[in-house]
Amino acid sequence: MFNELELIEQTAIGLFQSLSYDYLDCYHETFGKSGTLGRETPSDVVLIPRLKQSLISLNPSVSSEAINLAIEELIRDLLLPKLINGEIDVEGVGYNH
Repeated sequence: MFNELELIEQTAIGLFQSLSYDYLDCYHETFGKSGTLGRETPSDVVLIPRLKQSLISLNPSVSSEAINLAIEELIRDLLLPKLINGEIDVEGVGYNH
């Protein structure tokens, strides 16, 4: 009998690997800035450290401030539920990592 991991996840993993994406099994992920992926919580869907490095690589002449503003703009809608639920405050929205 097949389970969800075999039917869906393994198929998706194989597809992404065939497209040259990296795969990392994070079933036992640790959280925090020095965690496995740099996420604070499992609900963080954007990997901020990787996004920032990619933006810097693609835009080497752009200032750190502009990179941080771009990150804030890209993830703004993702932060709205956390702001509404009081999980973060307006002061905690910046990503000056």
